[in-house]
Amino acid sequence: MHEYDVALKRILTRPGSALLFALTGCAELRWLNVELPRVNNLRVDLLGAMPDGGLIHFEFQSRNEKGFALRMAEYAFAIARLHGRFPRQTVIYVGERPLRMKNGIATMDLTFRFHLVDIRELEGEPLPASRNLSDNILA
Repeated sequence: MHEYDVALKRILTRPGSALLFALTGCAELRWLNVELPRVNNLRVDLLGAMPDGGLIHFEFQSRNEKGFALRMAEYAFAIARLHGRFPRQTVIYVGERPLRMKNGIATMDLTFRFHLVDIRELEGEPLPASRNLSDNILA
């Protein structure tokens, strides 16, 4: 594939490329550095295997964070790369301030969503009735 990469890069980066115009509607682009360095070790809050073989990822968030949806997408792709399947994702927001974060990303070519729950809006009835002391305390 490398031999095709070189040829296609040369075609697309030459001024006046008809292929570039057909793909983008632009006659010319400002080309950016292609190196995407990564020096981070992603760690999710909880990742579980469901009885049906699916994965569930829980993330706990205590503040509104710009770019949080992008981080959730990074987690989803990293989990899929490692385990061979995408997880269901649920974020439990426990912050004092009103929840303002978005539950996904939508661009022309990508739609990514996760379940975002404000803990104050959860149905509280089952928690005090639970036989689990931790549920009672949370209630």
